[in-house]
Amino acid sequence: MKKIVLISLIVSLMSCQTNSEEEHKNEIQFEYEYSDEQFEKLKIDVSEVDKLVNVSARKHADTYFNLGKAYYERNALENSLESLNKGLRLESTNYEYQLLAAIIEYNIKEYDKSYVRLLSIKSSTDQEFIDEVQNLEQKILDTGYIYSGIFIPNRFDKYIYILPIEDIEEIYIQAIKNKLESEYKITVKVLVDILNPTKENLRDNHKKYFDSIVNNYISKNGEEQFNELLSYLNENGFISESDYINERVVHFFYSQEENGDELWKTNMDLIEDQYDADKIMNQINSQYRELINETDCLGILGITTNDIYANTYNFLFGWNSSDIAVMSYNRFIKGETTSEIKIKRANMQALSSAGYLVGIPRCTVAHCSRAYPHSLDEHDNKEEILCDECKSNLKNTYEQMDI
Repeated sequence: MKKIVLISLIVSLMSCQTNSEEEHKNEIQFEYEYSDEQFEKLKIDVSEVDKLVNVSARKHADTYFNLGKAYYERNALENSLESLNKGLRLESTNYEYQLLAAIIEYNIKEYDKSYVRLLSIKSSTDQEFIDEVQNLEQKILDTGYIYSGIFIPNRFDKYIYILPIEDIEEIYIQAIKNKLESEYKITVKVLVDILNPTKENLRDNHKKYFDSIVNNYISKNGEEQFNELLSYLNENGFISESDYINERVVHFFYSQEENGDELWKTNMDLIEDQYDADKIMNQINSQYRELINETDCLGILGITTNDIYANTYNFLFGWNSSDIAVMSYNRFIKGETTSEIKIKRANMQALSSAGYLVGIPRCTVAHCSRAYPHSLDEHDNKEEILCDECKSNLKNTYEQMDI
């Protein structure tokens, strides 16, 4: 990625007092400028990335950043900011572009957004741009702006339902309910029903594992030798008519190893079957559409301790439509860690999933509970609250509800 060169921010900010295009072009210089042909190609590339969900789009954050720079070179500030924000929703820890976004927000007099963004940069461990941040922060304050935080009005007349999917520990349900009510200022109702996904929702990863081992054996040894092995297993009582053949074959392979029975049990415990999140959402839609259609209902949040997937995505923490969301805290409770950390992880995912039901987009703030993490460490470094950007979006959304 071509690095932005920030030059004399104090001088550039002084030039912002006028709106001429020439003065704007003196604010930030790039090592690279985009031709009109490259600019048009970037717009096409971004339109394709827009079609992807976060899991796939995160690899293309640079595409958004590059288009943001290209727009900036053309003095199209609002278009530039829109593209930068799309990239920052996928890579919120890129403080180079966070600073560029803050400068643009200052230029278009969105002082509150710019100031809040600067606070998030300052709270990071990245000190590379700290002088520029402090200079811009002072320029915002010099306009007479006073930071007062974001007040979220209570909307306890609105509510979402929590739907347990199979058995969920009560401690997680109550923690998530309390956190959502505290941060979103809405009512959260826990359904007494427990959704039991139909068998067709389940992806049998044990079968997938058995098939892969057998296919690998056949590719190395051939069909003839495999058929001879099956004859041997049949003759010696390793396979019965009710057995899944490939499972019995793999079990036989394990039995030939030292401590094979123990190794078999350990590996079978490690393999987890997964639920198809789309099919679960379809099941929720079919069984609970009447509740979802209630006037003040914002949607249903299904919670499971089982692993989930969708389409070609191997696993997911959450999946949603406009009024149904499904989240899994399966991978948050793995390994040796405290119950407090496990609950914090689940709460942050619930805040992220519920945000889509309420109607606010993912934010661009790295420490926010709803920021898109690229690792469990990044997830744990987030705060268990909504950031000011989310609160501002939430406030605007609530105000629109009464129009």
